[in-house]
Amino acid sequence: MGLSSCRRHAPPDWQPSIVEPPPRAPVVVAAPRAPAPWPPPLIPSPPTPAPPPPELGLPDGGADGGVLVVTVRTDGGTVNGHPQGPRAADLEAIVRRALPTMERCVDSAELPANVDVSAYVRYRILPIGRTGTVEVQGNLPPASAACVKAIFDGLRFPRFEGEPIDSGLPFSLRRDVLPAQ
Repeated sequence: MGLSSCRRHAPPDWQPSIVEPPPRAPVVVAAPRAPAPWPPPLIPSPPTPAPPPPELGLPDGGADGGVLVVTVRTDGGTVNGHPQGPRAADLEAIVRRALPTMERCVDSAELPANVDVSAYVRYRILPIGRTGTVEVQGNLPPASAACVKAIFDGLRFPRFEGEPIDSGLPFSLRRDVLPAQ
């Protein structure tokens, strides 16, 4: 009698001819979503930007008892708005150090007595730290104006990034002659 097998028992050397797929993960069915409300809710409009802050100064023209308005800049407080730009205090310190020399230029000139002499120095500071354009306007004698221009041409500022800075320095002086005693 030969060995035969029944459906319940397989012979020891039997290999299935079809590989069964791995068991599948259970399928999760999500709960149905609630319908969106109609009409849809209103989306609030973006807030309007704040008005620009006022400039630094006294609102009542400088009278006693005025309130000093201070502006906080969001660009880091630089003069030209660039994060690596120069600070006003640094530039002003350099110009202040040049004022005594500039006064000597004007003092050495022949000026009329009891008359106001005024001038305005307009200058541009370049990112390399030097002045670009320097103009001296006003009623200074030509030699004094040339001396003041030479002082501003020789100023050295710290290097900075960003746009050049245009600035100006107004000044006036008066030579009063005292009566002889």
